[in-house]
Amino acid sequence: MQHFLYILHSKSTNTYYTGETHNVKERIS
Repeated sequence: MQHFLYILHSKSTNTYYTGETHNVKERIS
């Protein structure tokens, strides 16, 4: 199974979060 890269942008903090989809829950929680 491939892990796709993702980029998230938080408008409230104007910060970008990058990582892989299998880490999404860990990174966003």
